[in-house]
Amino acid sequence: MTGPPSASPQGSPAADWTGADLRGLHDLAATLYDCLSEITGVATALNQEAAQLTGGQGWRGPVASSFTAAWQRDAVALDTLAQVIAWTADVVDDLAAELAAIETSLEDATDAADRAMAAAQRASERAAMRLTDVHTVFTAGPELAPRQAALTARWGQAARARARPGTG
Repeated sequence: MTGPPSASPQGSPAADWTGADLRGLHDLAATLYDCLSEITGVATALNQEAAQLTGGQGWRGPVASSFTAAWQRDAVALDTLAQVIAWTADVVDDLAAELAAIETSLEDATDAADRAMAAAQRASERAAMRLTDVHTVFTAGPELAPRQAALTARWGQAARARARPGTG
């Protein structure tokens, strides 16, 4: 017999990308595990009943032998069914766990992409400000050299500030 389901039943926006219904998969695995315990209980009870009927001082003769042979075939089929249900529950449970991990990875990647897009936006805004400064300096009139020096100094300070950790 296998263990209880381990997949998280939490839903997430990343489910839109995987198409996963983690809650549904988790519930299916739990239902299969429950069926497995019921089948095992019924099989045990029926095995005990069949043994009492045909064992010891019980039922004898060709009909009893036919019954015993038929029950043994049915018991094997029941055991096979229980094994198939256990394997299916394990597969569904593993699928739910793997899809949950994939969704977490997708969410992490989305968060990283959002941070990268924000950084790109800030870089673009800084570049736009610098280009505005260039335009202002070179279109303002005759005193070009002092303006160029002031602009170079300001850009140098901005470059040094970006190079320090925790800034920009």
